[in-house]
Amino acid sequence: MALSVYSTVLNTRDLQRSYAFWSELLGARPRDADQGLDDFVANQWVTLVLPGGGRLALQGGTVEHVERDQPIHLDLVADDRDTEVARATSLGAELVADWPYPDDADYTVLRDLDGHLFCIVDAELPDVAAGELGAVDVVVSSA
Repeated sequence: MALSVYSTVLNTRDLQRSYAFWSELLGARPRDADQGLDDFVANQWVTLVLPGGGRLALQGGTVEHVERDQPIHLDLVADDRDTEVARATSLGAELVADWPYPDDADYTVLRDLDGHLFCIVDAELPDVAAGELGAVDVVVSSA
């Protein structure tokens, strides 16, 4: 059997805070809708179902500190990058202003509440416009 990606999991310090941030930012809902936030916090795990398909899981109490340089990050696609960057920062994300952006950057780098890097990229990218989103790609709509 070949391997395939089942889920992307972010380790978090505070599951409740991370749940509020990521579910609001992505418009996601918990996979186990019959459980409440108290259940998720008690289990230190919640799987979010993303509007366009795919999932993002959050595991609480598993990280003390996120290093500045990380070998992996999420790229989130947005119809209106500026609007989504503003929305993300209003939810508590931190803009990484000192990132070495190229002059024609089509992305913005941010950190979530635990310090995980993520990018919001323009939907006009050729592979996005061609509909080549993968199972773990996330689309953010500013609708």
